[in-house]
Amino acid sequence: MDADIPLTVGEIRVFATSNYRPISALAVKVIGELDVKALIIDGTARINPYWIVRVCKEYGYNIDTVLENIIIARGFTAYQLKDMIDKIEEVIRSNTDLCFLGLIDFSSRFKDDDLEREEGIWLRSKAIKRIQRIVNIYGLYAAVADPNPEVFRKRSEDSMETKMVENIAKTTQQEI
Repeated sequence: MDADIPLTVGEIRVFATSNYRPISALAVKVIGELDVKALIIDGTARINPYWIVRVCKEYGYNIDTVLENIIIARGFTAYQLKDMIDKIEEVIRSNTDLCFLGLIDFSSRFKDDDLEREEGIWLRSKAIKRIQRIVNIYGLYAAVADPNPEVFRKRSEDSMETKMVENIAKTTQQEI
């Protein structure tokens, strides 16, 4: 049955968009195929239940079953989103059949004008690391739709080391 799911357990699929549709469609697909629960964290309050119903009809899934198995959380500030991420494990423990985590336009809340830039980056970084760990440890299907997909890409130590060496070389050249 897993073959029909266009995701890999324990990995996060990233879409470069703020549109809710890819996440909604994947949640419907996972619920419809596996009869499990899905958690969607919507950073923009854009998710559309009517569109979810349309996807259910297109795939031939029971609308009531799918809607009953989608948990939608909406965060309106970076602090709320970070708090939601910190509580995901509680949600998983109380919903043992939760198998999908979706995030919609997550990073934009951490760029709020009322939030210090450094604090936003720190909060976002902590939340993303936690998400990656949870997806891996609990073996979840996961997807993110975000206009800044680069924040979800894992940085290897090699690339960080290369950047450090390049920065040292530039600084040294400027001093000469």
